[in-house]
Amino acid sequence: MLLVHKKRTKNRKARQAKFRRSVKLLAAWTGFVTALVALVTALAELIHTLGKLLP
Repeated sequence: MLLVHKKRTKNRKARQAKFRRSVKLLAAWTGFVTALVALVTALAELIHTLGKLLP
């Protein structure tokens, strides 16, 4: 009985660690995508401004 309980807690700890890693990975990807979108938006603004100035 005690061994089964111990195995379950170990398994739960492993699942929690895996979940935390996936959350960190998701946060990193979200940050990366946000930065990429900001860069593309800035580039679009720059092109738009240059387009207004040229003609």
